[in-house]
Amino acid sequence: RITKKYLEDKASKYDLNPISMTMFGGIWDYNQMGKIYRKFLDAERENFIPAGIKETEPGVYDSRNWDEIRKWVKELARMI
Repeated sequence: RITKKYLEDKASKYDLNPISMTMFGGIWDYNQMGKIYRKFLDAERENFIPAGIKETEPGVYDSRNWDEIRKWVKELARMI
């Protein structure tokens, strides 16, 4: 999987040996973006809502899945 390889490459680059790795979504705040970056993401913005990415306030889109984040944290806590 691309995400797994990306995380493994980053950990290796910085000589890290994490006990668990994963990747979560984030927030896109169009109100804080520069024009070039905003233009780049405009093509994807129409796909946000169908993908379950919510507009939490005008121009702010949140793709975090808090249930998945909590699940990972619980699994991590059991490991340590």
